[in-house]
Amino acid sequence: MSKGKEKELVVSGKKNKLVKKGSTPTIQGSSVKIVESFEGPEGEEVYVPNWGVKVGDSFKDPAVYAEVLAHFAPPGVRSAISEMEADHFISRLMLSSCNLQALLAEGVTHFTKGMQEYEDASKKKDKMKASMAATKKEIDGFSEKELSLGKKGG
Repeated sequence: MSKGKEKELVVSGKKNKLVKKGSTPTIQGSSVKIVESFEGPEGEEVYVPNWGVKVGDSFKDPAVYAEVLAHFAPPGVRSAISEMEADHFISRLMLSSCNLQALLAEGVTHFTKGMQEYEDASKKKDKMKASMAATKKEIDGFSEKELSLGKKGG
């Protein structure tokens, strides 16, 4: 591994040791001047956004939102986008916007379906609990009759 400051990156509960590789150029409109990249376990560079967002910040503040957007995509993606000609950029932006709208509508449909399935399962669960309680009550009644018949016959 190359020289540098080690840092742990936690992704989906897995910890990976990363070694700092250096920094990339500043991002236009961003207050943070360094974008860190690290060498991952397989020797591949891992992009780690170095935005200046604090735990207490909120997206209600446009500056915080701009800071996150400025660092959201890795440098390679931002570089490819910045090199696009205006017509191609606008075309891709419109296509992406239309795809996003379609995905949002589909997402709402999936969410609604999932919520309906959850509600149906909850109703079935409640019916099963009521049925089990009635069955238990019926079994308890039979047990009491059996005990009383055993006392009379014994």
